[in-house]
Amino acid sequence: MTQYTFNVNFTNHVKTAKLHTTCPLTLDGAYQVYDGDTILLIFNNPDTVIQNGMMILKKEPVPKGEAPSPFSGLIGPNIPVTNKTVLAVDVLKGCWGFSIAFDAPYGVGHIGHHVLPDPELQVGSIGSDGNGG
Repeated sequence: MTQYTFNVNFTNHVKTAKLHTTCPLTLDGAYQVYDGDTILLIFNNPDTVIQNGMMILKKEPVPKGEAPSPFSGLIGPNIPVTNKTVLAVDVLKGCWGFSIAFDAPYGVGHIGHHVLPDPELQVGSIGSDGNGG
């Protein structure tokens, strides 16, 4: 079991956030995690305040009987997040696209709206059919 930190970095006045992590990548560019791993979300730094944070998971179609979310206790596809949210992976395999939308106050009375677009998360080993086969 490994904990990966996903650093979501953003700047005021720039809508698109960037993701930095040491989580390994698959050959297809998805972040590779396994059942039992955890993901720690950090927005700029551990003291940054964010509001209305939402991770939106995308997996279509969700095969019958398969979890719509790879995270323990979260049935998604919309998962509220804050700074320092920890997400525990509890599925054996699958691939999910996701984005994170959030607001960040700055200055006096200003709110910046940000989005981290479309990284992919692969859980376990995935076969050529995309479903572990």
